[in-house]
Amino acid sequence: MAVTYATEGGRTEARLSGDSDGRLFERMANLIAKEFNGRWVEKLDGLDQRYWDVEIGGLKLTLHSEHYLGISLFPAKGHERDSAANRLVREIGAFLEATAA
Repeated sequence: MAVTYATEGGRTEARLSGDSDGRLFERMANLIAKEFNGRWVEKLDGLDQRYWDVEIGGLKLTLHSEHYLGISLFPAKGHERDSAANRLVREIGAFLEATAA
């Protein structure tokens, strides 16, 4: 798995997968919670989208899955321009990339 990053308006987003497979999404969610001591604070599941917010060390990130776009991770609303949240997105992306290798 090759993770790609984009930064726009001060917010970093990690594209974790072009595949929006539900089992892959949940595996990533479990790895994030376990490795980074995350606590899921909100899980919104729709027909073709999922938004799960995780709190890690006082920062909130959103793990997002959309049918046509795949799976991504980005700072949650209110943390978009937080440099620590953006660093955490990159750290988690690197971890998930290494774990999948």
